[in-house]
Amino acid sequence: MRNQRLPLVLLPLAFGALAIAPSAARANPLDPALSRLRITAADDGGACPATLTLDSGGTATRRFCPDQPAWRRLMAELGTAAAPSILETARTTGYSRFGLSLEGALTTISQGDVWELGTEGPSSADRLFRNDAPAGVAFFSRFMVRKGFPFGFELGTGVSYMSDSELVLLGGHVKWSLFEGFRRGIGWLPDFAVRGGVNTMVGDWDFTLTTVSLDFILSKPFTLFQQGWVTPFVGVQLLWIFADSEVVDLTPEIDAYSDCLPNQMTGQCTRDPASPALQTPYVRQPQDDYTNSTTFESLRYGRQRLFFGAEGRYGVLRLTLAAGFDVAAPDPEQNAEGQFTFQMGAGLVF
Repeated sequence: MRNQRLPLVLLPLAFGALAIAPSAARANPLDPALSRLRITAADDGGACPATLTLDSGGTATRRFCPDQPAWRRLMAELGTAAAPSILETARTTGYSRFGLSLEGALTTISQGDVWELGTEGPSSADRLFRNDAPAGVAFFSRFMVRKGFPFGFELGTGVSYMSDSELVLLGGHVKWSLFEGFRRGIGWLPDFAVRGGVNTMVGDWDFTLTTVSLDFILSKPFTLFQQGWVTPFVGVQLLWIFADSEVVDLTPEIDAYSDCLPNQMTGQCTRDPASPALQTPYVRQPQDDYTNSTTFESLRYGRQRLFFGAEGRYGVLRLTLAAGFDVAAPDPEQNAEGQFTFQMGAGLVF
């Protein structure tokens, strides 16, 4: 019997590899471009002064400061889209079974300056350094493997790919079904599980992004024509987003070393003729452009989300649909908007 199932078991693996593999020929319009999240410096008493005092006692001039509100909003929305999915019931696969599934998650993102400036998409002649038409959604395709263990425990792991980018998620979860599978007596009560999940994003050198969730899932199976099951479920997700910036060059169009070739004897610098000057006449001081390399503030952000869905089972086949949304208004300090998520998955339990 297992030999007959083997070709079916391999199908999700093949489709999953195709779905999550990024295409080398793509322009990657949703790859983050943190160097564009910048505001012009000015000595006007504001939060971004142009003149800086160095540790040595001297001064240097910078052109830009990091746009912290735009960074927080970009990471908050990207982190919500990258959160562990609730696309399963409270029941485990059973301690003698495996589950394989191919999933897709579509999450809305805001329209406007944050994603236009903060992503790499194509720019027109009159809109340099802006993504002309960022997508209004972020789509993650995901391949998941689940394995049940005794005492109601289940482990899951998966890999995801964000379409139109080079971003990949690696993640996993631990689920404990505290109440499942009762048929008599109190069998009218729903199944209940607690799950902890984590996803971490790779594919970009400028930042690290990790999402951690604590999920509570209720579900109740119903027999369908004595041939299969339909299981509605509801899930509450407590989500935490952790985003940290590496050193980001806010003027990537300028080579700091070529722009100011240091002279060890005089302490001054001369411009490399091949380097385009941003100022005319050229008055840049030694190391000025290095002041345009900076980091963004660390983001620690929590959201509360609610999911509704249903799973259909027929033999070893499994099909699941779910939708989620924020149950509390996003923190205005993080500059984020409410987001809606639609998820779909298909796979095998054997």
